[in-house]
Amino acid sequence: LDIADGSLDAAAVKRSGVEAAARDVRTRCLLDIRDRRGARYIATAHQKNDQAETVLLHLTRGSGLAGLAGMRPLREGIARPLLGIGRAETLAICRDARIRPRTDPTNKSLKFARNRVRLKVIPELEKINPRASEAVARLADAAAEIQMEDDLTVADALARAREADVIRIGALQPSIRTRALALAWQDATGRVLGARHRRALEDLTATEEGSRSLDLPGGRAIREYRWRQTRRDERSADPHRPRAGDNLERLAPDPGGHRANERSA
Repeated sequence: LDIADGSLDAAAVKRSGVEAAARDVRTRCLLDIRDRRGARYIATAHQKNDQAETVLLHLTRGSGLAGLAGMRPLREGIARPLLGIGRAETLAICRDARIRPRTDPTNKSLKFARNRVRLKVIPELEKINPRASEAVARLADAAAEIQMEDDLTVADALARAREADVIRIGALQPSIRTRALALAWQDATGRVLGARHRRALEDLTATEEGSRSLDLPGGRAIREYRWRQTRRDERSADPHRPRAGDNLERLAPDPGGHRANERSA
């Protein structure tokens, strides 16, 4: 039996909070076990009520369609086969199979946002609609369908703007720039950015002075801006490289939270 054993990084806790930092460590440890075992997926026990909590948290934080889509049944090596059933059904299956579930005692603590949603918000919503969690989960499925179509457009633009491990910001249309950068961040870190962090990322890429970085959930985004002044023989120049005097502005996600190596364009 493999045990997922990890420790929290103080900087990650300060940057993202205890819940998010713990989730990142847990996911990383589980994927390490998957790789050691040569497996294709890790299966988690997330169910419909967890989905409702996730969507409500994302909605509260203003994370847009990606947040409303919540967790997906299969994404990035993690399978969630129980998303179609709720907590009551899961407990009933355990009873029939004579399995005694283990309960994390911190699940009762109102210190954590997810617990407050579970213990305070959802019970109030169920007074309006007893099947509120199912309704929120259906919203997640509908949002996911729309998000998939939008992602195709944004992902195509992002692919054209990529240059190795960085993104040429100027190659992104202003109308999709923020969504493209948020998608790039999600690809690099697995984290969905809320409205506040998306605005901060947009502000980071709006300026053209020097190099700047921004701490975001899951790591650090680095924006580099340079003025190329090197003179060269234009007749023998590589047509795919920037001309002398071109502005080079680019963004490099750094999931490790450390500054990326400086590179010449």
